[in-house]
Amino acid sequence: MLLALVYLPRAEIILHPAAREHTAEQPIVLSRAAAAPDFVRYILPARLITVSATDEQTIVREGAASVDDFAKGEVNFVNSRDEEQQLLPKTHLKHEATGTFFLTDFPVAIPAKGSVRMTVTAKEKGAGGNVSPGRFLIDKLPEELKSDVYAESVVAFTGGVAVENALAEEEIARAKEAVFTAAQEKARAELSTQAGGVPLSPELMTFHASEEHVSAAAGSRTQSFTVRTTVEGQAFVVDENDLLSLTLLALRSGGSSEEEFVSYRPESFRVKIAQADFERGEARVIGTLSGLYASKVGPTLLDPAPLAGLSPEEVKAHLKDNQAVGDVEVALSPFWVRTVPGRAGAAAITVK
Repeated sequence: MLLALVYLPRAEIILHPAAREHTAEQPIVLSRAAAAPDFVRYILPARLITVSATDEQTIVREGAASVDDFAKGEVNFVNSRDEEQQLLPKTHLKHEATGTFFLTDFPVAIPAKGSVRMTVTAKEKGAGGNVSPGRFLIDKLPEELKSDVYAESVVAFTGGVAVENALAEEEIARAKEAVFTAAQEKARAELSTQAGGVPLSPELMTFHASEEHVSAAAGSRTQSFTVRTTVEGQAFVVDENDLLSLTLLALRSGGSSEEEFVSYRPESFRVKIAQADFERGEARVIGTLSGLYASKVGPTLLDPAPLAGLSPEEVKAHLKDNQAVGDVEVALSPFWVRTVPGRAGAAAITVK
């Protein structure tokens, strides 16, 4: 009897529901005012970090004949007195560290308790005018004023040695880009340090040049010039798992009533800033995530009776007529069975 049961015809049919990929794009608000995640309004608490970093590079222009020339540079005149200070053209400034003299190119009116920028020129030609950043004393001022009224520079002077070829805008642009990139990387590293080990998403960072100085203008024949750039970097620090969870919540709720969620692709997760107000400490980001939904299989598809007498190819064709079915596997046994048996309980349909 047992042997007879073993050799009775059987059919095992596996249905694979039709699967479709869905992509959710969910707006999420990051706010430093939020105390806890809000999974209803899609709001997450975030910390805002702000840092600044400076890089300075001196570019030496090689491959051209050189001659001595007058170095130039920008200084910031400072006046801590309660009255305006007037300086005539050709006023002598003494670089405190080297003793090199420079002359003002124009009259200067330094406002009370204020400052003003202008370019000054070395008194003598030569590389000695290429002085480092520092303080400049106004030579003819009374001694009691020199500590209150003075000039200072933040970028090295250049132009004391000139070359035949004029400095091109393209040279300056390349140098500015290189210095900005270097300062940006410093700022990025500082943001990571300030985050205290929490991974930072590149999409939640922003960088801009808050200050930039170039020691020479296009058209000058300086042999070298200096670029100094300060970059401000800001980043929102937020739990990335919370970002993923909110986006997954949107993905899971995005299917139709005829579908059910199956899985998501972690590698598809992306976040980008749509709008940011760094002053208020708020940002609106878009979380994007893709995943699979499978069609729901109705009970009529699980009834094997209509399949009795059909070959495996006919079973597949019959079931695939239904849009809810993606693929079909049919296994008949024993080996000599060629069609689905009609005996009660001889055929089974499962969904995977």
